[in-house]
Amino acid sequence: MSGKKHRVIGIILGSLLLASSSLTSAAEPTTRDITKTEKGRAAASAASERFAMYGVRVGADQLNVSELADGSLLVGPAGAVVTKATFRTLANGSTEVATEIAIEPTTALPPADPGIMAASAPAWGWVDGGCWARSQNATGWMDVCAHHYKLFNDVDATYDYWTAHVFGVAEATFPYALTSAGVGTSRYNGPTQYWVDWAPRSDSTLNCQPIGLGVSALGFGLSFTHQQCETWDMTKGTAAAGFNNYWRKGFFYVTGSRETAMAITTKVKSSRPSYYVSWIWTTDRVG
Repeated sequence: MSGKKHRVIGIILGSLLLASSSLTSAAEPTTRDITKTEKGRAAASAASERFAMYGVRVGADQLNVSELADGSLLVGPAGAVVTKATFRTLANGSTEVATEIAIEPTTALPPADPGIMAASAPAWGWVDGGCWARSQNATGWMDVCAHHYKLFNDVDATYDYWTAHVFGVAEATFPYALTSAGVGTSRYNGPTQYWVDWAPRSDSTLNCQPIGLGVSALGFGLSFTHQQCETWDMTKGTAAAGFNNYWRKGFFYVTGSRETAMAITTKVKSSRPSYYVSWIWTTDRVG
């Protein structure tokens, strides 16, 4: 049943940033802005509807759509600059697609929820976040979202505590079947980060049921709920912020979408961390 394997890598840099540490920046590739075309409007509308299901409500008119050299589409917030987009067939017959998008880091810290700021006890507050979509011709698509939280009112005069919550949803298009889908982070430019906590903490296999991801700093927790099917395979790096979590298929090929997610908490000296966030999915041709 298995045939050619297709691999897609998506990356973003910045403060909502995105990229894979295994890829290096290259000259800006040739892309075509199709935002205002019928094809672009349809892609933005579809992405906007999916993003809303992830809790991120952004109008289709606020999304840019680029057509890459291989014909695939990339949808995301206006202002993103594609710095790498490659398509190649590997020696083993698999196909690899790599994308890198640069987003300028947010320098100003948006005001936190007034209720959090008015409280005397430490509390986690959402700061910013966004989603991106990549569709690779006929093989499938994967969305990724990155959200950033800060621990406000903490008693540590030296460090600030931050959590990056990253999750992705992937689906293959017949005659292709999804075999893996992963999201990951690593440190980008900016201050040195130090590990505090991470989730998941181990590999696990579940039969499509809710799973909680919880992290904490200074005794104050933050949790997220996702749907896990089959196996989640996590890897934590030695360097702070280096982490990835992959969904991997079981014995049988699957239909429909699959989800993977992770959360990391790091501390920085009175500043804001920056991340690379990567997303990868693979498919086999089965028909």
